[in-house]
Amino acid sequence: MASPSATKTPSAGRARVTRVLSPTDFSPASAAALDYAVLLARLSDAALHLVHVVAYPEGLPTSESVLKKACSTARSRLEELSEGIEGVKSVTFAVRVGSPHGELVEYVRSEKVDMVVMGTVGLSGDHAVGSTAEKVIRALDVPVLTVKSLRPLKAAARVCSLCAKPSLDVICDACKESIRGEAVYRKIGKS
Repeated sequence: MASPSATKTPSAGRARVTRVLSPTDFSPASAAALDYAVLLARLSDAALHLVHVVAYPEGLPTSESVLKKACSTARSRLEELSEGIEGVKSVTFAVRVGSPHGELVEYVRSEKVDMVVMGTVGLSGDHAVGSTAEKVIRALDVPVLTVKSLRPLKAAARVCSLCAKPSLDVICDACKESIRGEAVYRKIGKS
């Protein structure tokens, strides 16, 4: 016979996960985290949210066409990711522009996300827990599960945050040149 405490139903005050956020920068660590996010969403019958933040590098002039291209590429990749996910209540995705940790914290609050599952190290690949993950953990009052990539991150595994092509840097040389070219064109056009 089971003890009375073992047969109790969950209390009304107990946490219930109804929305799981899996931020992605399309790195191997993000892919590993997504696997766990999908599993958690299935087990808790929760909706899954995928978010990519296009981080515009400081010090470079803003280029609307480059941002639009980066957002379009990210949206396509998120759509492709979401189509491969089965067995969850629902999958939604969003592309945001700005500071990765700031945009993720804002998304969690605005969408009333109950849990975040993210990679410990993203595109920078330098630390045990990346700066974005650390800032998100510190800023939120919801559980944040960090997942270590099962594969070591290599420079070749990184992708440009604007065009999503393999890159040794956060932004590939071709996108850097495009940004510079547009800045020069705008400067010439305004004089």
